[in-house]
Amino acid sequence: QIAGREWMVVVGDVTGKGISAALVTAFVRHTIRDLAMRVGDPSDLLHELNDALLAHDTERFCTVVVAKLCDEGGEWTVTGSVGGHPLPLLRHADGSVAELGRHGSLVGVISEPTFSTFEHRLVDDLLLLYTDGVIEARHERTLFGQERLEAILTSSAHDPDVVTSTVVEAVLDFQEGDARDDIAVLTFACDVTRPTAG
Repeated sequence: QIAGREWMVVVGDVTGKGISAALVTAFVRHTIRDLAMRVGDPSDLLHELNDALLAHDTERFCTVVVAKLCDEGGEWTVTGSVGGHPLPLLRHADGSVAELGRHGSLVGVISEPTFSTFEHRLVDDLLLLYTDGVIEARHERTLFGQERLEAILTSSAHDPDVVTSTVVEAVLDFQEGDARDDIAVLTFACDVTRPTAG
């Protein structure tokens, strides 16, 4: 929570594994927490995060999606930006699915990246954020892929907890329980009193 009726949701992925990747992850998390309290526009936040990571003593970079939830008198809007990360997916109440936002640069690679800000009024939509460990999950030579992910969203119950658990279970089943990459899935919706997530 960054203000009385504002929340920031972040999903990201730092390259590599081990202690050095964990240290960069901690640095990115701390930096985003600081920026979220004082930078209003999500694309501006990613620009500042990019500068901070370039100045940090590391060759690692990250992908990030940030989404700011705002309660505007009972009407919920989400404003966000994507840096090198899979685009968020919207699931409408009728089961249709659409990507939200535009692809942006990887974070911490170039000095003049491109990020853009999207805005969407949530109404009764669900918003799914996920890491590429979902769509790049592999069974032999076949990728799980975005088509499978969107098909799950379309057929799933319109509930954040159900969507999240169904996606994770499907990805793990596809890999026969042997996940070769990190999997993070966050689904959220808003009611008239507060955001809810799965």
